[in-house]
Amino acid sequence: MTITQPQRRRRPVVTVAIAIAAVALVVCAVVVVDAIAGARAEDAVEAQVEPEVGVDVRARIGGPFGGLRAITGRIPVLELTAAAVPVPDQDLVITDLLVEVRDLVVEGDAPVAGEGTFRAALDVTQVRAAAPPELADLIDLSDDALVVDLGLAAVPLDVVVVPLAGGDASLRLEPPGDIALLDEVVGGVTEVPLEVPDGVVVAAAAVVGARLVLTGTLDPVVVAAG
Repeated sequence: MTITQPQRRRRPVVTVAIAIAAVALVVCAVVVVDAIAGARAEDAVEAQVEPEVGVDVRARIGGPFGGLRAITGRIPVLELTAAAVPVPDQDLVITDLLVEVRDLVVEGDAPVAGEGTFRAALDVTQVRAAAPPELADLIDLSDDALVVDLGLAAVPLDVVVVPLAGGDASLRLEPPGDIALLDEVVGGVTEVPLEVPDGVVVAAAAVVGARLVLTGTLDPVVVAAG
């Protein structure tokens, strides 16, 4: 006697297609909700930060489902950008500022955890404003270099970040070797003090194009408390 194996029932192609479409629809819905939640969270961040810095701020929340997670006070990546940011208690403006905070946890309106980095760019006008008077009118930024115009020649200076007590720092402008004329004009090595807010560490400085760029780290909890 021949035993006939029962045929395996095939799921109709239409049913499979509907299931795939349903999954795609759910994913799209989650993405849309995430985008809406992210946009609302970004608006809230901008509304809170802008009065503190005095200029328009652009907030962007990133990371997987960052918008939905922001509702619970946990933001994978928060990026803040602003232009012409005034430095408190100083006659200085940051030309462009970029702050990125990762793994930010917010309770109420205050951050309680997170790690941040920053990139602050200064154009030549702001660098001159921060420099000592005897050096200000001689400084220029071009071709990834800070140079001092001595009339007969433009001398490039190295920019070195020098940590100071209490978390502050200074920018040391160092000539390449001994240049007698430069010594007479600016006294050799010149330092520009930086008043750094609590929770901020200036780690490096470099001239990029025609901007002096300062980079470093920040603790959002300490910065917010200050």
